Amino acid sequence: MKPHEVRTQMTKGLQRRLIGPLTNTPEEISWPGEYVEPKIVDDKFIEPKSYPTGPWVGPNGEEVLPDPPKNIYLVGALGPSMLMTAMDQGNEVDQNVLDEAEKEIQAGGEFGIVDVSETEGDGNADEDVEVQVDKELGSAQESIGVSIRVDKDVESIEICLRGGAYKELAVAQSNRAWWIRRDVMFNVMLSAKESSSQDFSDGDIEVQIGIDVRTDETDTKVCTIWARNRGAEVSTFIEATRKTLFQVRLTADLAEKPRPYAPFTNHSASSLDLLYQTITLFSVGHGCDSKVEKIHDIHRVSSVAMPIVNVSGLTPDTSKDGLKYAVGMNDLGEMNSNAVAAVERILFDYESWIALRRGEIPAIDTALQQIAKEHIDECERFLSDMKAGWQLIRSDADISRCLRDASKAMSLQRIGSGAPLRAVAFAQDGTLSISGENPHSTPAAQSEWRPFQIAFILASLRKTVDENAVNKNEVDVIWMPTGGGKTEAYLGLAAFTILWEKLHQTRSGKASIQNTKVLMRYTLRLLTVQQIQRATSLICALELTRRQYSDVYGDAEVRIGAWLGNKVTPGKRKDAVSKFKASLKSGTDYPSITKKCPWCGTQMGHVHKQQIAGFKMTLIPQLKEHRVLTFCPDLTCPFSAHSTIGPSGAKIERGIPIFEADQDVYASRPDFVVGTVDKMARISWMTESQGLFGLAGGKRTYDPPRLFIQDELHLIAGPLGSIDGLFEVMLEHLCEVDGGRAPVIVAATATTKNYRDQVHALYARSARVIPPPGLTIDDSFFAVKDPNSQGKTYVGVCSGGQAGATNVQTNVLSLLSHQPPALESAGANPDPYWTNITFFSSRRSLGLLTSAVETTLKSRLKYMNALTGLRTGDPVPEKVRRATRYIRSVRELTATSSEDVSRVLADLEISRNEDKCVDLCFATSMIEVGLDVPRLGLMTVMGQPKSASQYIQVTGRVGRHDSAPGLVVTVLNSRIARDRAHYEGFSAWHERLYASVESASVTPFTTRALEKSAPSVLSGMLRIIGNCKNPSQDIAKYWSTACNVLAVRAIKVGGSSSINLTTVLQALGLIANRPEVAQMKWTTEEEGKNEPFAFAMGSTTSSVARPHWKILNSMRSVDQDANMKAFPGGNPAPPNAPTNPTTEGPIDL
Repeated sequence: MKPHEVRTQMTKGLQRRLIGPLTNTPEEISWPGEYVEPKIVDDKFIEPKSYPTGPWVGPNGEEVLPDPPKNIYLVGALGPSMLMTAMDQGNEVDQNVLDEAEKEIQAGGEFGIVDVSETEGDGNADEDVEVQVDKELGSAQESIGVSIRVDKDVESIEICLRGGAYKELAVAQSNRAWWIRRDVMFNVMLSAKESSSQDFSDGDIEVQIGIDVRTDETDTKVCTIWARNRGAEVSTFIEATRKTLFQVRLTADLAEKPRPYAPFTNHSASSLDLLYQTITLFSVGHGCDSKVEKIHDIHRVSSVAMPIVNVSGLTPDTSKDGLKYAVGMNDLGEMNSNAVAAVERILFDYESWIALRRGEIPAIDTALQQIAKEHIDECERFLSDMKAGWQLIRSDADISRCLRDASKAMSLQRIGSGAPLRAVAFAQDGTLSISGENPHSTPAAQSEWRPFQIAFILASLRKTVDENAVNKNEVDVIWMPTGGGKTEAYLGLAAFTILWEKLHQTRSGKASIQNTKVLMRYTLRLLTVQQIQRATSLICALELTRRQYSDVYGDAEVRIGAWLGNKVTPGKRKDAVSKFKASLKSGTDYPSITKKCPWCGTQMGHVHKQQIAGFKMTLIPQLKEHRVLTFCPDLTCPFSAHSTIGPSGAKIERGIPIFEADQDVYASRPDFVVGTVDKMARISWMTESQGLFGLAGGKRTYDPPRLFIQDELHLIAGPLGSIDGLFEVMLEHLCEVDGGRAPVIVAATATTKNYRDQVHALYARSARVIPPPGLTIDDSFFAVKDPNSQGKTYVGVCSGGQAGATNVQTNVLSLLSHQPPALESAGANPDPYWTNITFFSSRRSLGLLTSAVETTLKSRLKYMNALTGLRTGDPVPEKVRRATRYIRSVRELTATSSEDVSRVLADLEISRNEDKCVDLCFATSMIEVGLDVPRLGLMTVMGQPKSASQYIQVTGRVGRHDSAPGLVVTVLNSRIARDRAHYEGFSAWHERLYASVESASVTPFTTRALEKSAPSVLSGMLRIIGNCKNPSQDIAKYWSTACNVLAVRAIKVGGSSSINLTTVLQALGLIANRPEVAQMKWTTEEEGKNEPFAFAMGSTTSSVARPHWKILNSMRSVDQDANMKAFPGGNPAPPNAPTNPTTEGPIDL
């Protein structure tokens, strides 16, 4: 069974479990997995003493159930109104089921644990688990409908309502009521000239079918076909079950195809309308989804209870005539004929493609032609920049040299970052053994640049090397769907930038200078960890290049710094040392973000007696202070611990060139700094961070970073974006002040809409998207629809009130846990769908389901075994497989979880056949970026996320490899308006997935945003550039310049920015000019017992009389309205605000 076939069987399992069989045929009644012969239930049937195991059929092959179908089938049913929600006879039968299941468990029978080795811990872990059948009546959905737009002259429409009805089945001997299914169908031809309806009945099933007709001034009309259960109100569960129509399908047949439901006009046409011009909305569901399909000579409009949409993948691996456009990384490293031919082929064919697309514009809808011309003009400008970059490479030996070496380093990075974990083990004498081989010891297949990646690098070269380039201040926004290779694109440019800078430093006699060249930022710090591991592999490759060619790239080690936050990395050296000692004492792994060597994959962090694999304390000679050194435990690795002579002549130890403690990052000024947007707020407090911008004591000492990279740009929006916008002014000023330079800025995202407005508000720069779009979403030359891709399958589950939200969620989780082992027995590889990443858009919903899972999931899995007859437990050699899958590992990836994020990420890579494979992983917005595990193919989304961007980003974490086609099951709550709207347009919404992305709002110069951010930004500039350590003196020295910097940005942003800024600056100036400020210091430690002038936002001051500025300590939770804390006995003493320690002189690290 191929991977995509396994996925198809997973979706069939969902339909079978939640909707039921559409007809009484063997194909519909059977369950996905190994075939199980149905048991016949008739008037001679005697129920076994143990809990019955299905599947079951009636005398004529009809589906038979041992419990009311209303308890089993939660989706796609129309029920009567209900008067009460109490338990009745039907639920008493359910209690009998529970009692018997409990007896069976204790007896060790079919539902029991056959062998205690199946459980964990004390061997009795499963004995308190019951088979639970839901007892709630709920408020069943009574009606569904579908709206279409048709020509006004359509006179009638043929409508059909199909479904299944159940009634009790008499058997010879039983402790429960058995239910047998029969097919039900109603047909009617209704006039489309006016609204009308007709009543029908079949046994206990009573329905009404109708049509509503609405006309307007156009030549079309909107017709809504609908059906409802018109059964009288019921007061018992059994009565409700008899009168419910299950497996409902409402269809309407038309001779002509419906008109577009919501056509665009010249006034409303947008770039997205152009890109999605071939995808049209023809119908809208009400209480269901809908679809329109052609069947022979008719056009059928149908309701869809469980929409399943396969979104075709866009591939960046484009080709022509069967020959890929890829450029070999090693070929480019050698600049051989293969590389030259490949690059020039891309340039030539892209130019030809542009000419063809321009010729197609006249045939496009006139409302879209101007937008189409703008798209192609952007493509031509991008091509021009690509050609300019290629010309530089061919004509400038230094540029060519740096690009070649960067390409080789990227190839080595692929090997290092993809290296499997090489486990370590300590012998009793402390000797370390390492499994596996160094991945660099054997030749690897050549890695390749995707065409958009090499195109981006070529187009960026001119503004990277030339300070006077025309497009120097334009922000390139790399757009590619998740998993498309954005990270490698900007890492490639980063590698070139680092080598280019080091080459020129060496040429100018500064071969030993250490300065930051690239600053890369993310928004979510906890999952920045995974990206740092990849970037560190690149840094290792660049360091080896420098060692080999030190005459070209100098003597200074190539380094990376992790500037994340103290929950992930230590702030001070002493914090790292304390954690090191604590690990030695407890024997637990050292909590570093570096879990394995980024070069060879050797495992790090394990503790044995008084040593930790890959970490040790080492002395900084000048400071007489210890720090924690990171190194590879493999002595044959070039990044094992080794001694060298530092610039000062002192002997120092080095290993892997990564720095995790903030103090080490500030002092070492790594070439590549990976941080978070949130961390930028710390610059106002930690003025020693100025070293990262080439400053010391407020003066230009080194070159500032040449390249800024902002990944996941779409997240820099709303309150966070508005606060960050002003901090960007400070960052650029720190780069430009005192003879510096403005950085090149590159951004990346998989979801973008109004990126030009967003970039303008953040950076006051123009922007373009890379690669620029073509005329359709399916073809930009650099990304095309992949006919061979299995895409990603999205499934929408919504009960319509048939059951509560938690009930539906646990049923979905149980089915998705049941299916992989059931399919494994049928010969499938279940690994892509063994681990279910379960996403929650709120912590509250996560907490509710976590509690429910603990109490019900195991019992629901046992009930699945009863319904299907499929055994899903662990295989037992030479014995029958155990009855039920045991959920052993449930993990969390949330901001509040106590789990080690790096450890969870590593465990997610463990496959189904290995110990510690994760069964369920509950996650929140943390996984929106950075999670890249190729084996993951399954995700359950609990409730529609609040934004389309988040939905796209989160669901992009699965299905990232052909061996694990993505399956996303979105569980929606019909009682929530957003969820219901998403469900009713599920198919159409996913077919235009990226068109749904919301516009990003960034307003850094509103009064509210300025009041929060201006004091922080001003204090950062004043403290660093003023360098007087006294607010009054710093303000006197640099106030006018700092205010002017902000004023210039406000003018560029426009609107009321300047007026708002003037108002806020005047208020801050009044505070700063109060006479008391002359006697104050910036921070608590500098001032002693008195209050500082800089006070952390959200803190409580002990005196309102003394002047102060409220300074942000973080950019998280910037949209809070208030912070309030009660203190017994009055106000507390002033908090220990972050201090500004004395800037260290040059030290050896």
